[in-house]
Amino acid sequence: MAPQLAGSIAVIDSYLHRRVGFLNPFIYHFAAGRNSPFTPLMSSGTSNDNMFYTGRKGLRYNPGSGLGTPNFARLCACVIAGD
Repeated sequence: MAPQLAGSIAVIDSYLHRRVGFLNPFIYHFAAGRNSPFTPLMSSGTSNDNMFYTGRKGLRYNPGSGLGTPNFARLCACVIAGD
């Protein structure tokens, strides 16, 4: 996910006409918010019960999927709003 997220941040930079800088601490702050730009994988799957790739119920972060699936439009809105 790191290359895709880096590319997405470049698109956000282009959209804002400025660099957003070191965004990592903010990404975790955004993920913990009520209107999170990430859809976490928080349930076990029926076809693959490997907790690292299907998620662990109740946990926002897991080693295999990170914070989950990002919604880049919402992430950009969070960056603009700064919340």
